[in-house]
Amino acid sequence: MSSLELKVPPPAVALLFGVLMWLVSSLVAPVEVPPGLRVSVALVLASVGLVFGVAGMGSFWRAGPTINQTRSTAISALVTSGVFRFTRNPMYLSLLLYLLAWPFTCQTCWPCSLCLCSCSTSTSSKSSPRSARCPCS
Repeated sequence: MSSLELKVPPPAVALLFGVLMWLVSSLVAPVEVPPGLRVSVALVLASVGLVFGVAGMGSFWRAGPTINQTRSTAISALVTSGVFRFTRNPMYLSLLLYLLAWPFTCQTCWPCSLCLCSCSTSTSSKSSPRSARCPCS
């Protein structure tokens, strides 16, 4: 895993798990949930995810460190303001919320288990190596 820990961007991991979730949802019977409720929950989760993602990138750009994970040696600051006061990784939280919204569009809850796998994969393979290389902490 060490050769890949900083090479695969988190959005690519989220996209991979999104496709896996779609495949899982096509294998199981759909759950009957009123369309209005399904769409509402999906939109709320995706909107909150968008807010966290944009706020996280905005805080990063204001503070100056790179969001490019392949250049972890360019880490120059530890961001603790803005949305980073509430969560260590708002961009990963954003991707998780997008993935949680996805099963509501697929009409089944089984793909939600893959959200946990995605979260585990992203945080263990990317956050720890970046944090370990940060000269500021």
